[in-house]
Amino acid sequence: MPPAQRGGRLRALGFLCLWAVVEARTRTYYLGIVEENWDYAPSGKNLITGQSLLEDK
Repeated sequence: MPPAQRGGRLRALGFLCLWAVVEARTRTYYLGIVEENWDYAPSGKNLITGQSLLEDK
């Protein structure tokens, strides 16, 4: 490939890369926070020892 064609292709590639930067957008995301009571032990017992949570204290 002649150097003139190679240079033209590099310029075109550079232009496309810069165009992508110009077209970048700022995105804003909003998060909603909802407080919930979690039941960390729905079985009602310590699964490691097998004891009731009331006895395990």
